[in-house]
Amino acid sequence: MRERSPLYSRGIHQECTSSRRVRRTRMANDQTQRQKDFFISYTGKDSQWAQWIAFELEAAGSTTSIQAWDFRPGFNFVAEMDEAARQTERTILVFSEAYLTSDFAFSEWAAAFRDDPKGTQGKVLPVRIQRCEVEGLLGPIGYIDLVDLDEQKAREKLLAGVKRERAKPASVAFPTASTPSGPLVDRPVFPGSLPPVWNVPYPQNPLFTGREELLTHLVTTLHAGHHRTLPTTGYQWPGRHWQNAAGPGICLSLSAGLPGRAMGAGRYL
Repeated sequence: MRERSPLYSRGIHQECTSSRRVRRTRMANDQTQRQKDFFISYTGKDSQWAQWIAFELEAAGSTTSIQAWDFRPGFNFVAEMDEAARQTERTILVFSEAYLTSDFAFSEWAAAFRDDPKGTQGKVLPVRIQRCEVEGLLGPIGYIDLVDLDEQKAREKLLAGVKRERAKPASVAFPTASTPSGPLVDRPVFPGSLPPVWNVPYPQNPLFTGREELLTHLVTTLHAGHHRTLPTTGYQWPGRHWQNAAGPGICLSLSAGLPGRAMGAGRYL
């Protein structure tokens, strides 16, 4: 057997090393090509929402993996789900009552949660589409809330929520003492303060309370039936006055569900 020269052995070694380097580069390139931005985790009941979210994200330049578009007939569902969960950077959870009680959904977000339990990388990104109670490990995770939004506002909130940078606005309005724009809550007004909406150009009557005798007389008279109804216009709003027929012109202003004032002969009750 003829002995090979050291140069030949060195050449073979270099060729093998080069081949391994090429294979590793190709695998890395394939990995990069397969890596996507978002995996959309959802239940069948929320398929329309999931596809809308995926479409809007891709329209904005992101890449997604979603069962409705990427899992084709003939492929192994579990293998595809595993591949999608591992080859995407972040997992979007489409929050609904059905999702939070789904065993399959649990297995999907659990994999992403394992890789980022503290949420420092934002790998688990919930999007709430329905009012639901979020408990357990998902409870402390902040979500993008699309409940009760129209399409334009939902799109803006979704695209703003998936960004990782600070949500600093372009400008902030100077605080003013304007009328609150939010919905009024059904709760008692704090003592001594005005109601949330107060357009009456006069201060509150400090003598409205403390006249038990007069008010008791008014209630007794009304219950006795000695009154007549006068359609009229109440203070600041249309209403109906109940006037004492036997008394000195004492009348009670009533209005459906609105705070009214009882008005008498030249005075407020």
